[in-house]
Amino acid sequence: MQCNNPSTASTSGSGSWLVDMILWLDQKSDSTTTPQLLRKLPVYDPRNQSKDTRLYLAYGSNLCSSVFQGNRGIVPISAVNVVVPELRLGWNLEGIPYAEPCYANAERRDNQTKSIHGALVGVVYEISAADFSHMLRTEGQGYAETEVECMLLQPGSDTIRIYPHVPPIRAYAVLAADAGHRPTKYMQPSQRYLDLLVTGAKEHRLPPQYIKALEAVATYRASTRRQRIGKSLFGMLWFTPVFFAILLERRMADHEGKIPTWVNKVVGMCFSGMWWTHDYWFKPIFGDGACDHTFASSHASGYRPI
Repeated sequence: MQCNNPSTASTSGSGSWLVDMILWLDQKSDSTTTPQLLRKLPVYDPRNQSKDTRLYLAYGSNLCSSVFQGNRGIVPISAVNVVVPELRLGWNLEGIPYAEPCYANAERRDNQTKSIHGALVGVVYEISAADFSHMLRTEGQGYAETEVECMLLQPGSDTIRIYPHVPPIRAYAVLAADAGHRPTKYMQPSQRYLDLLVTGAKEHRLPPQYIKALEAVATYRASTRRQRIGKSLFGMLWFTPVFFAILLERRMADHEGKIPTWVNKVVGMCFSGMWWTHDYWFKPIFGDGACDHTFASSHASGYRPI
């Protein structure tokens, strides 16, 4: 569940009780860390990596320092920009209707695909094992970590270019095991969430070509009076069930950040019920809470691979 700190977004505040609640639950209670500027992070060097650290691939809101270092309290040891040929960026991870309809997700490409065209661009952080466990815990249900091969990006280029003779590194990527049943084109992220990705990409100096592609993604907003009324009522209806579902998974995760299967099922049922309520009750009465078709008509339809 990728609801994260909205402080860097261009539109302040999340506008949803549910989102604000999840942001609060995701905070690291014992953290006193102030986010350091990412330009001060050392560049990852495999020769200096400790056996007690993990390499974690960030591609969504964890690119942003206010989320990863601030809200989640993670302390990166080093970082490096990468492209991952076996993955691509998708917008098919269901969130909260009317507020955060969807989140970014890393999807598998064809196993034979080696081209960097259309591949996932992100940042590999070197972090401690304890921070890696905390990160898994706050990602929530339905995720699975897997190792992927990452190619190092050349800094200072407007386009996506890799070092031709530098061997790839392997890092853990967190992928949604079941990213929902809706077509990718049907859901739009909130402007708040997309701003986190854009801000993080700029902080890490990812290629401008990639940043422009992110900025072209159409975002959701409750643009009509009916949608705004539906958003308020939907939040009141689902605040308590979602609060206890998210609280349950955060509290039941073990020391490695793993969430028990039965907890995943309970939380999954809660979110399935929430989306069923949207599809069959709220959408016919108050309008679409996943895609603002009016707003999308004057913007790009979504992320286009580059």
